Amino acid sequence: MSRMAKRYQGVRARQILNILRGLANNTQLQTSSSNSDMPEQLLPEKKTKASTNDYLRPKKRKVTKSYSLSNIPKYNHSMNQRRCFSVPPTITVQYRKQKDFHIYSDICSVDRGRSLSMSALTCDDTKEFGRKRCYSIPPSYFSINENTQMIEPEPSNLIVETSSYDGDYSGDDTDVIYCPSDTDRASSNSSSQLLFDEPSTSSGIYHGNTSEGRKRQIKGDPQNWKKIKNKKLRMLGQEYLGYSKPKNRKLKQDKVRPARQLGDRCYSQFCRKSKLRNCEKFDHEKRYEIHNSFWKNMNWDQRKVYVTGLITRKETTRKTSGQASRREGTFDYFLPINEYQNLQVCRTTFLNTLCLGSYTVQSWVKKSRNRVIPCQEVQNMARVKTPRSGTLRKLLTTRSFLDNIPKLPSHYARKDSSKLYLEPIYRSLNDLYRQYKEHCTQNEEPVLSRFTFQKLFHDKNLSLYTLKKDMCDICSGHVVGNINTTDYEHHIRRKNRARQEKETDKKKATSGEFILLSMDLESVKVCPYITASALYFKTKLTCHNFTIYDLVTHQASCYWFDETCADLTASTFTSFVCDYLKRYCLPKRLPIVIYSDGCTYQNRNNIMANALLNMSIEHEVSITQKYLEPGHTQMECDSVHAAIERKLKNREIHLPSDYITVTKEARIKPAPYEAIMINYDFVKDYSNKLTWRYSSIRPGRKAGDPLVVELRVIQYTPEGTIFYKINFDDDWSELPVRPRKLNSIQYTPLHATPIPLASSKFNHLQQLKEVLPRDCHLFYDTLPHE
Repeated sequence: MSRMAKRYQGVRARQILNILRGLANNTQLQTSSSNSDMPEQLLPEKKTKASTNDYLRPKKRKVTKSYSLSNIPKYNHSMNQRRCFSVPPTITVQYRKQKDFHIYSDICSVDRGRSLSMSALTCDDTKEFGRKRCYSIPPSYFSINENTQMIEPEPSNLIVETSSYDGDYSGDDTDVIYCPSDTDRASSNSSSQLLFDEPSTSSGIYHGNTSEGRKRQIKGDPQNWKKIKNKKLRMLGQEYLGYSKPKNRKLKQDKVRPARQLGDRCYSQFCRKSKLRNCEKFDHEKRYEIHNSFWKNMNWDQRKVYVTGLITRKETTRKTSGQASRREGTFDYFLPINEYQNLQVCRTTFLNTLCLGSYTVQSWVKKSRNRVIPCQEVQNMARVKTPRSGTLRKLLTTRSFLDNIPKLPSHYARKDSSKLYLEPIYRSLNDLYRQYKEHCTQNEEPVLSRFTFQKLFHDKNLSLYTLKKDMCDICSGHVVGNINTTDYEHHIRRKNRARQEKETDKKKATSGEFILLSMDLESVKVCPYITASALYFKTKLTCHNFTIYDLVTHQASCYWFDETCADLTASTFTSFVCDYLKRYCLPKRLPIVIYSDGCTYQNRNNIMANALLNMSIEHEVSITQKYLEPGHTQMECDSVHAAIERKLKNREIHLPSDYITVTKEARIKPAPYEAIMINYDFVKDYSNKLTWRYSSIRPGRKAGDPLVVELRVIQYTPEGTIFYKINFDDDWSELPVRPRKLNSIQYTPLHATPIPLASSKFNHLQQLKEVLPRDCHLFYDTLPHE
């Protein structure tokens, strides 16, 4: 047994005995009148050679300790019970109303008992002895059976609870010191089988919130540090904790320093008679104003400049004969009587008004040169230890590595995200760190540790993966407690209602009432996409895939384009939708319903609305757009993206046209996906306001009216009217905007020439030709660039 364990046993024994002595004193008077009413079998046995006062003292019993499971009877081994070895041996106590206390150790099998080993132990005690708390509920009530030496339950009316256990517990009956609650005792007395339920708080014992998870703070906030808080309090002149250095001990921050108070005024007779000093002109209110402004509105550097500006230093006028004097000069002290005049006062008035010490003021004045005080931050920077050359070299190499990796923003929530995302060529941070080590090995550079590399990675606000569109902010905020229950339940009702609406429409579309579509944009892709290390520091060509899926026929069309052919604007996506409707939907002469997410620049904007309205008028077909609840926009078109991702695994992409091949191979039955590689002249200019019938699709005009992002359903009729719904259960409302009358509309191409690339990206693509087949070089040579 270690020295610390022995020491712990002594402390615990003293704590338990103090608790029991207090119980004996408190219950002596309460139980004296009730002894005559107790059953005979519960009264203590009569003793012939002992006085009645012996019952008031705890019996001295030998306390034994157990250090392993070998001391537990076989009765417990059959239940596969185990003990938490992070807790010292358990000492259990039995006591009755006759003040007769018995102390036992956990060498016996605890069926129903209360363990006092952790019930009165605080968190500080566990830290002092280097122990961890046991994650199990302590035993409650017990007594000893002399025949079997096992512990049996004690009647509840004989138990006086002394303390409660406030720790965590596992609620598992495999723990040695687990015990049932009061409700479990009532249900298990009639049976010899041990059936332990989850402990409850009906007995008044609170065991903490067992469902609450532990939170991890990744970065510490220096503003919450004790040292920084006291530093601020000291600067503001408030009470704070200072440092003390006891003899032969370490420096501690435990000495309370009082707040800065306005001192007494000067009562010197010399100052009253002197013509130079004006202490009497500064009353209490004026001195308090100076004191308050000095400590509330200034920092230390400003105070130093303020004090040195109020003190003049001159040579000594009176010199004594004899040895050389250490006095270097004389200080004259001044205080401002108004904004334009300073009056001379004595040193006592000056120091008491500003609540400063004489040594502090003299030190500030002596350190000043031409009344200029060096900034404390500049002085601190000179004392900061710079990293060693080896460590500094590692940091510079790592920062250079992270800066040179190509980055691109995600097309999901681009306006709300400030992170930079690495191109999708790394599967995890381990893959990135492995590439970093290879880079350092090739360049003969020192390698930084994995922990420091990850810290620098997050400090630069980088991320490996793009944001996931289906990650709901409201649900995530409710889990951590930032969203109240009312808003969360309203959000869940909207989500369920949107899914119910889509299921109803699927049944109607299956019966042939209308055509049901879903559309979405796949995550960004890059070209070329290979595993060569040369790609890690080069920017590549970005590619996108916009998918439209028929929920009844399962026909899917994928519109692929790179950044030289189209950009991520509303006209681009409107061109795809109009092309699909003309080829597959309009010939059937059925109403069209389109489901999508609420992305504004893709699906819910004025450009898309006017284009669909013009198509509805021209072909006399009703078109309806329905938007799912943000964060819960799972649709059938996502299956197309998933199939493409699976096919892209361990696949090399040399040209954007390779994505066409992968898309067609992603599905065989019922038919391969349709893959279309568009050209720059495919996209039409739907942003021309001359082609708009509605100038806005906002269902309101003044403050407080619904916004565009609140629209859930938009319907375009052949009569040239737009109807909308804020909720799926609302009635149709006409858009409160007067439409324009247009006869014929012609759309022109949006781009007359391909979109040029940046010169840096074009140069990187030229360098990447070294790892690409020769038949691909011509494509990269002919790319338009600045």
